[in-house]
Amino acid sequence: DNEASAAAAGAAPDATLSELMRFIVDTHHAFTRDSLATLQRLSTKVRDVHGMNHPELVRVAVLVTELSADLLPHMMKEEQVLFPYVTALEAAVLVDGEPPVPLFGTVRNPIQMMMSEHEAVGEKVAELRAASSDFALPGDACGSYRGLYDLLQELERDLHRHIHLENNILFPRATTMEGVSQLARVG
Repeated sequence: DNEASAAAAGAAPDATLSELMRFIVDTHHAFTRDSLATLQRLSTKVRDVHGMNHPELVRVAVLVTELSADLLPHMMKEEQVLFPYVTALEAAVLVDGEPPVPLFGTVRNPIQMMMSEHEAVGEKVAELRAASSDFALPGDACGSYRGLYDLLQELERDLHRHIHLENNILFPRATTMEGVSQLARVG
């Protein structure tokens, strides 16, 4: 059920959409940005030091760069386009006011794009897991190598919670809210 899902993802089950989005930005987006910056540095450093003996690190570094290139603009689109619209929609619905007119037709359009991008990120994370043999550390792994694989696993866990919260809680509630507001206008 959605309440248990929200609680499991770290969000209050009775949170408003605005509170939920603020939680996502402050918790998951902040963690993702910080992690990607660290992972960029670590993956390059570990590749440069250990790449001769562990050629998979070249692929790991490339995938970290690709993941960053996918996630940073994705989060920006959520924060600058989708989330502000949902916030305005929720504010209008709460006061029985006129909902905003989205430039993108319906909230389902950017949500569909976000979910497609979530799938691409999931595939990239699966590639990272495969390239690193499930983040298995070789015997000659240094502290940076360990740190790289530990942070990759931590990011993977956080992305699962983050994407679950958006795909299964936020997006369905936003779509329903938009539908209800449109019915109220017609009726």
